[in-house]
Amino acid sequence: MFHFAGAMLLVMGTFSSRVIAMMYINSKNPDELRVARLTFFGSRVDYLMPSNAFHPITDSENNPGDVYINLHKVDSENLQLPKSKLETLFPFLSQDKFYISLRYGIISHPELFKNILGDVSEFMKGNNK
Repeated sequence: MFHFAGAMLLVMGTFSSRVIAMMYINSKNPDELRVARLTFFGSRVDYLMPSNAFHPITDSENNPGDVYINLHKVDSENLQLPKSKLETLFPFLSQDKFYISLRYGIISHPELFKNILGDVSEFMKGNNK
């Protein structure tokens, strides 16, 4: 039973650390994107990225009915995120994958969000907010 509990903690902690909590755009510098999410142990981490760091959602293989949508980073050496010691020891904990929930999330400024991730209206059909 202990092994099962440990494995579930590892799986859920790894997945939850890849979910984006918030995305910010500075109104003074619209080319800069701040992505906030939790680490494996629950502390918040902010990453500064260029606003073109992700491919548009409509260009990916994501289904509009999915709760979590995989965001694909643009392959660039400038977008390499700093790796923690834990990620170096255990590569499966890598923070290079990002997920976002458009069904249960709120988009405050749809016009700015559209500039970053493309038109997401098809993915928002289940969102009642």
